Amino acid sequence: MDSGHVLLTDRHDGRDHPNHREKVWTSGPVTIPDEDRRLISLARQRIVDTPIEECFDGVTRLLRISLRVPCAFVSFIDDQYLWFKAPGGVKDFLKAVEDVPCFARDQSFCSFTLYANDIVRIPDTLLLEPFCYHPAVAGPPYCRSYWGCPLISTDGYRLGTVCVLDYEPRYFTDEEQDMLRTFTQVVRRELDRRTLQRMMARLAHLGELILNAPIDESINEGLRIIVEELNTDYVEVLYEMDPCEKCVPCVNCQSHHNYRVAYVFGHCPCSPGYTFSDCHAYNVSQTVTTVMQNGEMKPDHENMLKPLQGTHASEHHDEENIAYSGVIGSTISLLAKPIRAGKFIIRSVCEKKRTFTQREVTVFNSVVHSIVSRLDRQILEETMQREKQKVTELLLSTLPQEIVDRLSTKNEMIEDKFETVTVMFADIVGFTEISSRFPAVFVVSMLNELFSAMDLMCEKHKLEKIKTIGDAYMAASGVPHVRPPLEQARSVVNMALETIEFINDYSTKNSEKLQIRIGIHTGGPVVAGVIGQKKFCYDMWGDCVNVASRMESSGIPGKIHCSGPVQELLKDEFIFESRGLQKIKGKGMIETFFIVGRVNLNEKIM
Repeated sequence: MDSGHVLLTDRHDGRDHPNHREKVWTSGPVTIPDEDRRLISLARQRIVDTPIEECFDGVTRLLRISLRVPCAFVSFIDDQYLWFKAPGGVKDFLKAVEDVPCFARDQSFCSFTLYANDIVRIPDTLLLEPFCYHPAVAGPPYCRSYWGCPLISTDGYRLGTVCVLDYEPRYFTDEEQDMLRTFTQVVRRELDRRTLQRMMARLAHLGELILNAPIDESINEGLRIIVEELNTDYVEVLYEMDPCEKCVPCVNCQSHHNYRVAYVFGHCPCSPGYTFSDCHAYNVSQTVTTVMQNGEMKPDHENMLKPLQGTHASEHHDEENIAYSGVIGSTISLLAKPIRAGKFIIRSVCEKKRTFTQREVTVFNSVVHSIVSRLDRQILEETMQREKQKVTELLLSTLPQEIVDRLSTKNEMIEDKFETVTVMFADIVGFTEISSRFPAVFVVSMLNELFSAMDLMCEKHKLEKIKTIGDAYMAASGVPHVRPPLEQARSVVNMALETIEFINDYSTKNSEKLQIRIGIHTGGPVVAGVIGQKKFCYDMWGDCVNVASRMESSGIPGKIHCSGPVQELLKDEFIFESRGLQKIKGKGMIETFFIVGRVNLNEKIM
């Protein structure tokens, strides 16, 4: 007989045997491979330290009836305790089970069963060390037989046991042992059902985030699901950058690849901004499961870039092949999927060698699909935003900002009344003659240079350019933003003086005598707005506009012609020269003025 067994054939129970008094029970220093991940997988089930459940209790009732035993239980084992989930008939074994349904791990038979690959068979506990020294064997309730089957999840993690106890020695037939295995599979399928239910709920929540949450929040939640459900160390989203001189060519396709991390979740050994520069030739038609033994991770602590934004790239199919360069230091497991023809790579990394189950691959692909959908949506949103910005910029080139905003929100005619505005008209003298002497291209180029300069002056003095008609330029102050009359008139006159200076400089540089007439009037009320349905234009209507036009048409080349209200507002700031009474169409005889310079500079420009 094996020396590890203690045979006590002369006694039916060993309560008074000397061995029981002299030796102490111990579960032994047995360790489970990958214990940390096992505990994470167990915690993800949310099943320890929770009330007894009917579905598990039903399994133990049927197991007791089928195998004709007084005790059967489903237990889950964490790092300290064995938790009874359905302690059928073990109240004598653990008197406080109704209040505290757990047992010290190192005091349980199941701590041995957890490490087994199949049923642990102890037909008579008195005949096998160290079980014969267990307090429940040497003392009440005097357990004499134990049969336990390890409960291993679909992902390969040992979560607990399904066990039976008897107070008499028992030997089970092969059929009865298969029955124990079958009931263990029933519990396992229940755990799988819960896992699937939880996973569906998480994916549904992720779907809501994909639709409603910002991109960073939704992608981080997707990466969190991958790390927690696949029990890996970290997961990251890589995007391809333009190859650099340091990039080595792929041994398969001879092309260069340079990837950088956009998102990372979990315990990554490097900074979230490290670059991953090596050779890739992924099969883009399916998920690749592999063990990465070589590779190179180069820290780059200065760059944490956003994901690549661009147009969609259709998938193409490459040969299933992976190659790396350099040394990473230790073997790690990698589950990766290229998307958008390898422009993006999503990979989940485990720092230990392991295999990924089909369920894990399915979960990974589902989350990757959601992340890809969010990336596609982000690209679509940014493309639409860029196009919208282009349209807005185009509208702003013809309409004021607040008018563009109103047109964007309301489909209605815009007409605003202003009590006082200052309007300026400028017209090139002899434009018809110039047009006849020079090619049309030259004339248009000249107008573009002049009017572009005047556009900049409008921005400088906060005037609103209204429109150009042929060689005439119209601007106003006080629309669409109300300004005090004095401020209106001052800004318009300053622009008019600068325009005269610009025209003089232009004529000198180009040896072409060019003159301009300018007319200014302050008055009101006027109506400004946008009318019609096509080719929008912000325009003004009112007597003030007509008078300003008359000031220009009745003026003198090279002069700024203004009305009395302008002179009254600015007489202390600018030098005016009275022109006397002038007959103005539609207004009769009124006194008008020429503006010849600024008072504070004591200068005259004309």
